[in-house]
Amino acid sequence: MMMMAPSKQNSTSSKKNSRGLTFPLKLHQLICDANENGYEDVISWLPDGKKFKVHDRTKFANEIMPTFLGTSKYRSFQKNLNMWSFSNGSRGGVVLDGEGGAPLMSDTDSCTKGVYFHPFFIRDAPSFCHRMIRQAVYIKRKKKTPPGEVDSKARHDRKSGVDTAVLG
Repeated sequence: MMMMAPSKQNSTSSKKNSRGLTFPLKLHQLICDANENGYEDVISWLPDGKKFKVHDRTKFANEIMPTFLGTSKYRSFQKNLNMWSFSNGSRGGVVLDGEGGAPLMSDTDSCTKGVYFHPFFIRDAPSFCHRMIRQAVYIKRKKKTPPGEVDSKARHDRKSGVDTAVLG
């Protein structure tokens, strides 16, 4: 299977990787090139052109992601989809076909697993990807208790003899 890397584009956006493409643009190009590069059985657009599906998660993670996305961890791919506000078909109710709105698959159908969509991620409109906004990532950090002070949320577990934080 021959895979070609996405072409370079010049841009000054801070949310772009070293090749100049944002995650949505790289993903869009990857899916559009799937047929000619021989991996449409792994990832492809659904008939309406507004959703895509990862058909073979393992093959996608091991063979395609390292070349196009620089990682082989499917969880990283899912995190990127979440940061770019993609919705998951398995949580999104009924997936409709673009031709007349006939149900293509229901939310209880196993076909919806691996289906993703975003209002600006459309097969024939790659320029819409520029409208997509990456959500900021906030990391909750535990506040350190200065030496010699007692954490007001800590308590001593009499049974185990261990100090634990109060939950909830």
